[in-house]
Amino acid sequence: MLERKMNQVALLTREQSSAFKGVLILLIVLGHNSLLMTDPETQELRFVFNWLYLFHVQSFFILPFMYGKTVLTKRHAVNNFVKLYAPYLWIFTVCLFINAFYVKHFESMGSYLYAFTFGNIYLIKEAIGFYFPWFLPAMFSLLILKGLYDRGGLWQKSAIAISTAYWLAILLAGVNRYDVGDYIPLSISQAFYFLPIALVARKVSDRLSACQNQWVEKIPALLAFIGLTLYLYYSQHFSGKIRVLIDFLLPVAAFSVLFAYRKQLGRSAVLQFFGKYSMPIYLFHVIIYNAIVQIVHRFKLSGNFAAAVAVYILTLAISIGLTVALQRREGLYSLMFPQGIKRRAESSYSHQ
Repeated sequence: MLERKMNQVALLTREQSSAFKGVLILLIVLGHNSLLMTDPETQELRFVFNWLYLFHVQSFFILPFMYGKTVLTKRHAVNNFVKLYAPYLWIFTVCLFINAFYVKHFESMGSYLYAFTFGNIYLIKEAIGFYFPWFLPAMFSLLILKGLYDRGGLWQKSAIAISTAYWLAILLAGVNRYDVGDYIPLSISQAFYFLPIALVARKVSDRLSACQNQWVEKIPALLAFIGLTLYLYYSQHFSGKIRVLIDFLLPVAAFSVLFAYRKQLGRSAVLQFFGKYSMPIYLFHVIIYNAIVQIVHRFKLSGNFAAAVAVYILTLAISIGLTVALQRREGLYSLMFPQGIKRRAESSYSHQ
C-alpha cells in the first residue's frame, strides 16, 4: 500500500513544473493535428497518435501529485472549482455555439446541462461537437480526491480501495470507463481512474529523486518507456487486457522520463513559456486548428507534410498571440482564467 508520507514533499520546482507543462502541451497540440496524425494514403491514424494519447494528457493528471500534500479544505475546494469550472463554462458555451452554427441545430437545454454536469468525454462530444473540455471537470474531481486522500486515515484507505476496485473491474470485467462516466457526475469516475496512476508515478519519482547517480536515475526510466513503446508498436495492442495494463504503465514510464530529466527541462525558458500558458493554449488551440484546417482542405493541401507542420506552428503561434492579447485586458483575462476567490496572488502551483 502506498504510504501517506509520499505526499509530504514537493518533488518539482516551479520552473520544472512549468517546463513539464510546456512539453506536454506541445505534445497535446501535436496529437490534435489530424494532418500530421493521419496517413494521407490510407487515411488511417498513425501509430504516433495512439501512442501520444496514452500519456500526454495523463501526465497532466500526475503533476499535482508532485507538488506535495494538500489536505482538502473548503477554500482549496472553492478555489479549484473557480479555477477550473470558470474556463470550463465559457469554453463549453463557445463550443456549443460553434457546433450549433456548423450543424444548424441546437440540442435541448437538458442535454447540454447533463453533458456539462457529468463532464464525460463522449457526452460532451455529442452535445457540443468537441471532446477536449472534458479535461477540466476531470482535473477538478482529481484534485478534490487528492485532497481527501491526503487527509489520510479512512479517507485514504477508501480512495485506494475504490480506485483499485475500479481498475480491477476495467481489467477483469471489461468495464468501459467512458460508459461509467455517463452515470457519475463531475467526472468523478475519471478521478478514480487516474488516482492509482498518479500515486504509482509519485512513488517512482520519490525513488528517482533519491538516486545519487543521474544515470542510475535516467537509464531505467528511458528503458521502461522505450520498451513499452516498442512492445506497443510491434504488437499493436490497442484493445484487450494488455492494453489496459499499458494504459496504466505507459503514463508512469513517460512521466518518469520527464522526471529523470527535470533539471535539464527546468532550464529551458522556451518550455517554461509554453507551460505558463498551457491552459489558454489547451482551450484555444482546438478551435484555432479547426479554423485553419478548413483553409488547408480548401486548397487541397491535406496530404502535404510541410503544410501540416506549418499548421502546427501557426496553431501554437495564434494561441499564444491570443493569450498575450487577452492578458492586456486584465479584467477579462482574470474572468476567463481565475486563480480563485481569495488570495489571487497565489499561484496554482501552491494550491495543488
